[in-house]
Amino acid sequence: MKYVEGIKIISSLLFCVFISAQDIKIDNIKNSIQTGPLVNNRNVGFGLKNILEELVQDLDYNLNDKATNILTVELLYFDVKRTQSNIALYSKSSSQTEIIAIAKYKKKKVKVKGTSKDITTSLILLNEQGQFTQNSVSVALKKLSENIIKKLKL
Repeated sequence: MKYVEGIKIISSLLFCVFISAQDIKIDNIKNSIQTGPLVNNRNVGFGLKNILEELVQDLDYNLNDKATNILTVELLYFDVKRTQSNIALYSKSSSQTEIIAIAKYKKKKVKVKGTSKDITTSLILLNEQGQFTQNSVSVALKKLSENIIKKLKL
C-alpha cells in the first residue's frame, strides 16, 4: 500500500516538472520607424514590451533574461490616418492608428499589424489634426501584441 502511494507521489512530482511553464525572454523592441513623430522614440518600445510581457505571463510562460527562447519585435510603421467630412457646422472625423511590426520567435518570423479607430462627431471642429491620442495608441499596441502572440502560436 505504501509502495503504491510512493509511486503516486513520485509520478505526480515528475508530471509537475514536465508540465512546468516554458521560459521566454522578450528582447528590447527595435524601433525602425522611418517617418513621423515616433522616429527613434524609445517609449513606444517600452510600452509594447510591457504589454507583451503581460500577455505571455497570462499564457503561463516564465519571463527569464537567460532563456533560450527569445521573442524579438521590430516596429516598422506607426502612424495615424485621418478622414474628415464637414457639412455646414457639423463635422465627422475618424482617425485610425496603425502599427506594423515584424516579430520573431524560435525560427518563425511574421509580419503583424495592429489598428485602432476613433470616430468623433461635433457641431464645431475643435480638434488638432494628426495627433495621436493616448487611448488609440494603447489599443493599437494591445492589438498588435495580441496578433503577435496569435501568429507566432505561443
